[in-house]
Amino acid sequence: MAALFHEHAVRLASWPRARDATSPSREGADGVGCPPDQALRDRIEALASRNTEGGLTDEERAEYEGYVRANKFLAVLRREARLMVEAAR
Repeated sequence: MAALFHEHAVRLASWPRARDATSPSREGADGVGCPPDQALRDRIEALASRNTEGGLTDEERAEYEGYVRANKFLAVLRREARLMVEAAR
């Protein structure tokens, strides 16, 4: 299960912070609106590594699991957006 959390959290790190997502002039590698936030990527990667080793505090585990949940939610939104764009073609 730790590997699954790690995979989802790393994918989440490629998403921009919500405050930047509405900027149409800053298209990032994923086409969402801005480049990935490196500080967030680094934080999630550190939490993922420590989670794999079993070294997270309860607070860190809650933070990490929050990133995983957010990633799942964003993945659904991204999929739905992709389907809507494909249907409009």
